[in-house]
Amino acid sequence: QEMHYELRSALEWTDRTQALDATVRTRALALPAASNPRLQAQGQQWQREVPPEQVIERSLRALAQGGFQVRDRFAAPTGADMLDQFWFDTKEGNSELFASAYVLLMRSAGVPARLVSGYRGGKLMALTDYVVVKRSHAHAWAEVWHPTKGWMRIDPSDIVQPDTAVPRARAPARTPRVSTSKPA
Repeated sequence: QEMHYELRSALEWTDRTQALDATVRTRALALPAASNPRLQAQGQQWQREVPPEQVIERSLRALAQGGFQVRDRFAAPTGADMLDQFWFDTKEGNSELFASAYVLLMRSAGVPARLVSGYRGGKLMALTDYVVVKRSHAHAWAEVWHPTKGWMRIDPSDIVQPDTAVPRARAPARTPRVSTSKPA
């Protein structure tokens, strides 16, 4: 069923020369109680080892080299530690799992982070000014606070190396028909 929306965007602007507001920082570092201990321990270890901007670089390397797979269809982990299961065990999921685990990891490492969801893409209808956006265009990504750059958009599912991303299924190739009858 087709629906029509009028949209307006109000982006949160932050002066990069100023420190992050204390209320926003507190919210962007909040962690859920008693869940995903392995992911939280990983972030805390990185926080002890390197400064925040290097934590971001290290996390991007971990995504690129970690054997992760982006999939539309997969068996989603369950339970309070589902992000641990995804990050350390199954390593396959959709943008929502990638972004959620990434935000938890960054917050655990002391890097303010927030989860963002919306739509990515759409189809411009020919000869109109309409864009059709479907449920399949739903997407999630992260924003992290960099001390000198301000809020940075990071899409963890885009960091995964292309050769480990699982392509969408294609239609089987048609087999040409071969005639076995003999001419008369």
